[in-house]
Amino acid sequence: MNPGLITRRQKLQAAYDYVVEQQRADTPADAIIAHLVAAHGARHRPNWETNRLTVAGVTSTCTSDAGVQLLRNWARNASLRLIMANYQ
Repeated sequence: MNPGLITRRQKLQAAYDYVVEQQRADTPADAIIAHLVAAHGARHRPNWETNRLTVAGVTSTCTSDAGVQLLRNWARNASLRLIMANYQ
C-alpha cells in the first residue's frame, strides 16, 4: 500500500472529528455541511422529500431536517462504522 494514500477509514475519522468538534462549538449546520462538501468531498442533496448527506462512504437521510438532525444522524452512523472498523 502506498503510504501517501489516505484510507477511507482515515477520511471518515477526519470528517467525524470535524463534525463533532463543530457541533460542540455550536457552528451552524449549513456551515458544517458546506465545509464537508468543500474539504471532505461530501455530497449533500437537500430535497423536499428526503435530505441526504454522504461523506467518506457513510450516508444519512432525514425527512424532517436538512441541517442539525441530518448531521446528528450522519455522526451516529459514522461513529458506528468507525467502531465496527476497529473489530475487523
